[in-house]
Amino acid sequence: MMDDTIIVVTADHGGTGKGHGGITLDEMLSPFIVYGKGIRKGFEITDAMMQYDVPATIAYILGLTPPQAWVGRPMMQIFK
Repeated sequence: MMDDTIIVVTADHGGTGKGHGGITLDEMLSPFIVYGKGIRKGFEITDAMMQYDVPATIAYILGLTPPQAWVGRPMMQIFK
């Protein structure tokens, strides 16, 4: 089963102190970890990535065409 599985671990961005969100990089960063079939091992994304890109990447993994209204783009650099 693991030979055909892709695991995605992600979360919403956090904040600092008692706030949520903000304009600093620390407040906008969120985890995005992908592992499995066809995914590059040990690769770190260095390009800008937005929360909008997460569903677009998952849709690509599942072979789905995202709605035209989506602004996100699949993070193609994670794939072999």
